Amino acid sequence: RGHARIPANRDHVTETFSETATKPHPRRNSKDPTEARNGCLAPRNPSIETLAETRSYLLRHFHESVFLVEKSTGLETELTDHYGNPSCGVIGPNEDWVVVGGCGLELHRIGGESEVLFRQGMSPLGEAQEYWFVHDMRLEGTDTVRILFDPWDKYASVWTVRCPEFKLCKIQDGPSLADEPYRDNVDF
Repeated sequence: RGHARIPANRDHVTETFSETATKPHPRRNSKDPTEARNGCLAPRNPSIETLAETRSYLLRHFHESVFLVEKSTGLETELTDHYGNPSCGVIGPNEDWVVVGGCGLELHRIGGESEVLFRQGMSPLGEAQEYWFVHDMRLEGTDTVRILFDPWDKYASVWTVRCPEFKLCKIQDGPSLADEPYRDNVDF
């Protein structure tokens, strides 16, 4: 981890930013080939997925590894690894922080410190569970990210994290979808 360029001989990081596909990411469910969630289009390498995009940055992952890519220079910074692929991410509107969800929740100040939450079996409130999986997240306003933890699990819950100070707050238990089939889109 750190602010070093990833070696160009690794074929999963050598694509340029002009090499994006014209179809949306398959999980984004968009019918318009130029439109996708958060304005992100899928890269040509199907193993590289874009979680979020702003004017200056791409938040991408290659399998379990998450990278922040500076568009103007191509500089890729590895932010974290997840057990399993990350499911979602948000880049702050002022491009000074990033939140990544998957197995656990990771908060990163761009060019600064990071914080890992919901790993090693405990929530910040002391609720024990082997794994905490983030199903989805969304930006609310300019400084708050709303997070949905696995609605098919007994610890299904909704939290917010206020950025850049990373103040965490549990909003509610549920929604519980334990008796329903899996779906990507869940209201929370």
